[in-house]
Amino acid sequence: MRDRSNSFHFIIRFWLVCCFFGIMCNECLAQLTQLTATEQLIRNEVIRLGGDWESGTKPQLVAFVGDRFDSEHFELLTHLPDLRWLAVTDCDIDCFGLSCISQLARLERIDLTRCRLDLKCFGLLKRNRSLREIYLHSVEMDAISMAQLATLHHVEILMMTDLNVNEKMINELLKMKQLKKCMLVDSDGYSMPLEKQLLNGLPNLER
Repeated sequence: MRDRSNSFHFIIRFWLVCCFFGIMCNECLAQLTQLTATEQLIRNEVIRLGGDWESGTKPQLVAFVGDRFDSEHFELLTHLPDLRWLAVTDCDIDCFGLSCISQLARLERIDLTRCRLDLKCFGLLKRNRSLREIYLHSVEMDAISMAQLATLHHVEILMMTDLNVNEKMINELLKMKQLKKCMLVDSDGYSMPLEKQLLNGLPNLER
């Protein structure tokens, strides 16, 4: 009987310990996902201006949509260290805005659609060591801006639409030896066949 009693008390104690640690884990998880006061203010401002916020928890995706977002709003992003994906549509992005984006250490993907960029500062994104994917939709590019883009040696996926490519731009793309996927779509919406020199010059590119 004593052995059974001891076993019963052990099971009860074990169950209580499990419950205690379960409560503690839930509290820790809530603290990790709950927005800080600063993040809540930023979320309210982004939504007020017509942007998008992935959820009420720590954001991994934030979208700026429309010209109501200006340069100063990009500074808000510097208070979101966990941001992984930034989408910007119909906005002006100057050097200050790009500098703010460059401070997002965990940023993995950026989508820019119909944005007017200060392209001479595009190279600032070299600081985003986690950045792997760039999607440029209807963003005006030339050989100079492509040269800036080519300095981003950590980017592995590059997609550009509504684009007119020339020989100088192809030569700049050839400097992105780390590229694994690359898609170029012309202004008529047709995928452009990658130049033979591009396929031969980028050893990691998927065929």
